[in-house]
Amino acid sequence: MPTDGEANLDFAILGPLEVRRGGRPLAIGGPKARAILALLILEAGRVVSNARLIEGVWGEDPPNSVQAALQVHISNLRKVLGAGVVVTRAPGYLLDAAPERVDHLRFEAAVRAARAQREQGATAAARAGLEAALALWRGAPLADVTDAPFTDAAVPWLGERRSRVADELIELSIDLGDHRQVIADLEATLATTPHREGVWAQLMLALYRSGRQADALTAFQRARNTLLDDLGIEPGGELRRLETAILSHDPSLDASHPAAAKAAPTHAVSPVPVTTVKAVSVRNGRLVSSDGTEHALTDAITLGRNPDCTIVLTDLLVSRRHAEIRPALGGHLLVDLGSSNGTLVNGLPTTQHLLQPGDLVTIGTHELRYLSD
Repeated sequence: MPTDGEANLDFAILGPLEVRRGGRPLAIGGPKARAILALLILEAGRVVSNARLIEGVWGEDPPNSVQAALQVHISNLRKVLGAGVVVTRAPGYLLDAAPERVDHLRFEAAVRAARAQREQGATAAARAGLEAALALWRGAPLADVTDAPFTDAAVPWLGERRSRVADELIELSIDLGDHRQVIADLEATLATTPHREGVWAQLMLALYRSGRQADALTAFQRARNTLLDDLGIEPGGELRRLETAILSHDPSLDASHPAAAKAAPTHAVSPVPVTTVKAVSVRNGRLVSSDGTEHALTDAITLGRNPDCTIVLTDLLVSRRHAEIRPALGGHLLVDLGSSNGTLVNGLPTTQHLLQPGDLVTIGTHELRYLSD
C-alpha cells in the first residue's frame, strides 16, 4: 500500500515533465533522471524493461556503466517520490500510480467518456468533456526531455492524439451550430498543417452553414491548389463529394437535416477482425496482410468499416471511412480520413505519408505491409 505522500503524487507529461505532491512541484533531478521518470510515466502501470529504459534514455550506444547508472537514478527517484512508487518488477521497473493521477491517462479517460456521451446523443456534454480533456495540456508534450531518444516516437504520438481530439471538438461545435465561431480556428490550423483534408472539409462545411457558399467553394479550390502544388495530387473523394454537395445545396449539409448528424466513433474492444477484399485491378503496388492476403492497389482505394470501402476492415477500432491510398509522385500516398483512432506507418502516427516499399501500415488491429511491384 502506498503511503499518504505517495498516494498524493500527480504526474504530468502533457507539457514539461512535472510531478506534484499535494499541489507542490518536486525537484526530480538531472536530464537522465527526468527522462527515466518520463518514460515510466508514459507507460504508467506497465513494466518497462531495463533494455527499453536504457535504449530510450541513452540511445543505441550506451556507456559500459549504463546498468549501474540506471540503478543509481532509480534509487534517487525513490528518495524523491517514495519507495513504493517506482517498483522493481522483472524485467525492469513499473510506475505504480493510479490512472487518475497521471495526466495522459486522465486525458484518454475523459476522451473515452466524451465519445460515449456523443454516441448516446449528448452532444453538448460530449463537447464539454473534450474541452476538459484538452485543458489538461500545458504545452508541447515532454517538452523538457526531448533529447531522450524515446521521445522521437512518443512526442508525435501524443501530439497526434491531441490533434484528433481538437478536430473532434471542432466537429461537435459545428454540429451544435457554432460553425461561425470555429472558422478562425480552422484557418489557423491549416496555416500550419495545410495538407489535412479533414480540416479543409470542416472549414468548407462551417463556411457553408454560415451562409458563405462561395467562400466554401473557394476553400475547396485552395485545398486543391495546395495539394497539387505541394504533393502533386488531387483532393480525395471525401472533399470532392463535399464540393458537389455544396454546389447543389444538398439538404444533408443542413445542420437540422437528419443525415447531417455524424455517427459517433466506436471504441469497443473488437473480436478477431475479418478482412473482406473486393476485386481491384493491379496498378504498381500492393498491401499484404499479416495472414498473407494481398490487396492490389488501383487508382484510389479506401480502407474502413463501411461496406462500400475497397478494403473492408471489420474491426471496431477502425473508422467507417478510415484512410485512403491514391497514386502520387510515382508511388502511393496514404491519407488518414480523420479517423478516430489514427493511422500508423512503421509505428508512428501520420495524417499522410508517401509509402515506401516495406512500410508497415497499422489501422486498428490490422497490419498491412506495402510492397512495390
